Amino acid sequence: MKRLCLILVFLLSLGYLAGCSDNAAGYTPDPAETTVPSSLPVSSDPPEMSGQERYWADYHYLWDLLENEYPGYHAAVTLTRKDFSVVRETYGERIANVTDDYAFSNVVRRCLREFQSAGHLGMIPISEYDKMWDDLQRQMEDGSLQPMNRTNFDCMKRPRAQHFYGRSSQYETPANASSSSNALGTNLSISLFPDNLMAYLSVKEMTKPYERSDGRELADFFRQIEAAGYKHCVIDIRGTSSGSDSYWLNAIVEPNLKGEIGWETYSLVKGEACAKYIPVCL
Repeated sequence: MKRLCLILVFLLSLGYLAGCSDNAAGYTPDPAETTVPSSLPVSSDPPEMSGQERYWADYHYLWDLLENEYPGYHAAVTLTRKDFSVVRETYGERIANVTDDYAFSNVVRRCLREFQSAGHLGMIPISEYDKMWDDLQRQMEDGSLQPMNRTNFDCMKRPRAQHFYGRSSQYETPANASSSSNALGTNLSISLFPDNLMAYLSVKEMTKPYERSDGRELADFFRQIEAAGYKHCVIDIRGTSSGSDSYWLNAIVEPNLKGEIGWETYSLVKGEACAKYIPVCL
């Protein structure tokens, strides 16, 4: 389960390392780099540890990552005005009632929601893991894996993570578990203010399950407001708990491009867990 916690934190909080140059797009790691960097705080996870012992160890490990490696921790304190020592204790009490991996994941998911998506912190839904892992594997094999995704690849390939997310026949998702897209329903909220020539668009999740359907709807939406002479469009992504680069680029950015653009990306890094990846991304 410690591998699960790494995915939770590093996939979404260490996405701050997105400032990679185009020259590094074809980065191919040295074989020695295919193992998890020694700087990552990973314990041996002894096989004799099971049940409550394992869940308690994993839970404390998660909080060690949040407090010492998560760049958005203090931003979350400011945003939510919560005492996260109380949050830690509250959800720690719930661990006592956990009996299986699925129940444990629910406790972790609810715990992370207390951060209100600060820094896009969240847990990868079981329904999305397969697609994300298959994409990363394909990119690694054809040499197109972006350096900023090395942390994702290293975390998601760990046996514990793959076991939890169903890549092993030993774990099956309970029959009553629903996918994120089914649970959320409609993903877009649109409002028009014709007197002000302004449109408002709210996106709940910028994830793969929504990309195709939302892409068509958004393309029509952007064409319509442009034809109607709207001058402003507010795109509200404050509530998104996770995101896909391809969703952002294909469904939102590309339909609005009128020419070449450039941008700069800044990275916020905390702790030592990403130390090995930073030189690759600069």
